[in-house]
Amino acid sequence: MIAGFFIALHGLLLLILSIAVIRQRMAHRVVFGDGDVDSLQRAIRVQGNFLEYVPMTLLILAALEWLQAPAMLLFGLGSALFVGRVLHALGLSQTSGSSKGRMFGAIVSLAVLLIASASLLLLSAKLLWWP
Repeated sequence: MIAGFFIALHGLLLLILSIAVIRQRMAHRVVFGDGDVDSLQRAIRVQGNFLEYVPMTLLILAALEWLQAPAMLLFGLGSALFVGRVLHALGLSQTSGSSKGRMFGAIVSLAVLLIASASLLLLSAKLLWWP
């Protein structure tokens, strides 16, 4: 249940990102939208960006595990995704401009999505057409 481990780990990260949004909302008394508050806008984007990329990537990871992909591949992809998302969150939380954390986090996250998708495509094709 390697995928389950990484789903849980990313769930906890989402909880932390959600709490950051809530804290910003409370601090600036903004109930809806971003109140044109820079720190709240960044917190919302960090959470939103996480929700744009992580669910599909974790779904692909779960499908890879279901198709019995190598455990090292699953651990590598899951770990890289987690590190990438943490780097991205830290980088974007600190500045709305470019930062090394944001850049490396995005690159790592997209690389994981690409590798996981390609792996799933190849493994699925192999199982479909080459018994």
